[in-house]
Amino acid sequence: MWSLLSRLNNFEIIRIIQKTVRITLVIMKEKLTLSIDKKSIKKSKRYAKTHGTSVSSMVEAYFDSLTEENADWRPKSGSIVEQLSGVATLPDSFKSYDEVLEQALIDKYGLQKNSD
Repeated sequence: MWSLLSRLNNFEIIRIIQKTVRITLVIMKEKLTLSIDKKSIKKSKRYAKTHGTSVSSMVEAYFDSLTEENADWRPKSGSIVEQLSGVATLPDSFKSYDEVLEQALIDKYGLQKNSD
């Protein structure tokens, strides 16, 4: 193999490496069909080109950000969020937003609470 590489110039070697890497990456990917407005497609392709990426990579990064677990998230040291963390304590009877909304809708429309 080294005798073959010694006969190639640097540009040809780089192209061989790029093709090998691309083949490896494509094997791990799956296709997904999306229906998107033509104007949005044009804008996203232009954005991807100017930022040296692909629309597929952008969509993948977006989906990853949506599904990423943030359990280890901590506010920046010294930030106002860190300073205010733990300042307020809530009573045991505190209702979540979902519980308050559910009760408001039951009251407004005279519905019975679902017993699921």
